[in-house]
Amino acid sequence: MQNIPPEVVELHFFVAAAGNEIVGVVICRAYPDVHLGFINQVAVLRSWRKRGIALQLLYTAFVAYYSRDMTDIILDVDTHNATGAHELYRRTGMRQIMQVDQMEKAL
Repeated sequence: MQNIPPEVVELHFFVAAAGNEIVGVVICRAYPDVHLGFINQVAVLRSWRKRGIALQLLYTAFVAYYSRDMTDIILDVDTHNATGAHELYRRTGMRQIMQVDQMEKAL
């Protein structure tokens, strides 16, 4: 994705609300020229989790991508994520294609 000029990137937000309160959001980028969607972030308030909100937000993003002829959707997730994100993404039909380790040294 590094070779894609910034002018062809679109940013999309999908929001779940309960009354006047935003309880969840999915932030996405779309690269229409290469038919690629990227899920930047999925967030649901802790008190609203385990109610299917994140799943529905992801499906909403998938439908939006599909309607725009996006053929591939990707996202990054922490290998050690303890919130159940891996299972959530598997439930949508996503699968792991690679794992990246980050190295650090404090100076």
